[in-house]
Amino acid sequence: VPFHDATLRDRLKSMFGVSGIPALVLIDESGSVITTDGRARLSVDPKGDNFPWTADGAPDSGPEKLSPADPRIIELGCQQLALAAVKESKAGRLRSAVLDDL
Repeated sequence: VPFHDATLRDRLKSMFGVSGIPALVLIDESGSVITTDGRARLSVDPKGDNFPWTADGAPDSGPEKLSPADPRIIELGCQQLALAAVKESKAGRLRSAVLDDL
């Protein structure tokens, strides 16, 4: 949509419930709305492997799959954070009242 065409921009914003930019509304060949959140579809399927997307949704692969090493890395990170918290607590720099406010 040309930026200078405020009338068209306002009509489209109203028609599709667009509240911010950039926005991507997907419309099929008959003019029916596939989704008003095309950016999400694009982020799930950035290469367009499942294109053309349909109103029932492109197959969502869900969150990125963890590698076999990722759970161990997360575990080590949690352990390190716990050790740092104990160290800060023993040094008097971490009080339960502060944690209650989090």
